[in-house]
Parts: sequence; C-alpha cells; structure tokens
Amino acid sequence: LNDVHQVSGVSISSGTTTVPAPGGGWSFNGNATMTGSDVTLTQAAANQAGTVIYPTAVAPSGLDANFTVQIGSGTGGQGMTFGLLTPADVTSGSVGANGAGMGAVGMVGTYVVLETTPIQAALIETVTSSSQTTLTEVQTARAIPNLRAGTHQVEVSVSGDILTAKIDGSLVLQAGATLPSGVLV
Repeated sequence: LNDVHQVSGVSISSGTTTVPAPGGGWSFNGNATMTGSDVTLTQAAANQAGTVIYPTAVAPSGLDANFTVQIGSGTGGQGMTFGLLTPADVTSGSVGANGAGMGAVGMVGTYVVLETTPIQAALIETVTSSSQTTLTEVQTARAIPNLRAGTHQVEVSVSGDILTAKIDGSLVLQAGATLPSGVLV
C-alpha cells in the first residue's frame, strides 16, 4: 500500500541545544525529499521508506520535538515514526524497512510510531538490534484522531527516562524509555 508521508514545521531542542530545522546538515535517505520547508518521507508509491536524520547526537533528556504530519493521498500506507536512534548502531544515512517495518526496523532505537493501518494507533516501540525483524511494542494509545485526515501537530518530549507524546495537544502516550546518553533524531 502507499501514502504520501509529509512532515513540516519541525522544531527540536534538547536542553540548551537547538537542532536546526531539516534542510542543510540533515541526511535525506531512501525516498525522503524536501520541497520548501516540507519533508516528504515517501510518495504515494508502494514499498517506499525514507528517513531524515540529524547527524549529530543530542542528549535525550530535555528533548522536545514539535512537528506537523500529513499522511494520505494514497491507498493506506502503514504510517510513520519519530525515532531516537542509538548512534553506536545507526548512521545518519540509515533507512529502516518499509511497510510494517515503518522505516524503523533494522535501525536500533526507540520510536513513537504513528500507525494508520490496520488500526489508528500511536505506539512507543523499540528496535534493539539491526537484525530485529519487527518492532517491539512498549505502550499503545488507541484513542487518537484519524491520522489520514488532515494535518496533525505532534509533540514528543523526554524528561529523565519518561518519553511523552501528544497529538493535537492531547496526551496520547507516556512511558519509561531506556535511552543512551546521546541519540540521533
């Protein structure tokens, strides 16, 4: 299946470090492209995966990421992820598996998954080794808006070892996360 997966209005900070918006300095991998200030992770074509990774690790505690997502214009692609990647196991040029791999499987890290198929769900999941073939679910939220309708404001933050996700201002997930001292976003 396929959908356009688009991200815009990105703002990421970690403590006193502000990460620049995607563009110069970020790695665009797989099917990811940029037009103006919008990042398109995949087009409405089957079997695509794309990543946009900032190549400098940042401290996860105190991280606050805000962005707008738009998923649609296709036949029902799986969704997208926001990843906190382990630099010892992932490079800024990495791309995870497409389809149910959500662009994440194969890249070690912790993910907020915005899933559109088969159910509406936002998940915190982990990939613990590059040979792992599925995401490991930590927590699931099912009472979220239809992610394939319109645009949605997403906020992901980390305080200590607690990862929090909000969609359109509503808290949808909060769970403990074991993260390295630095992560690639």
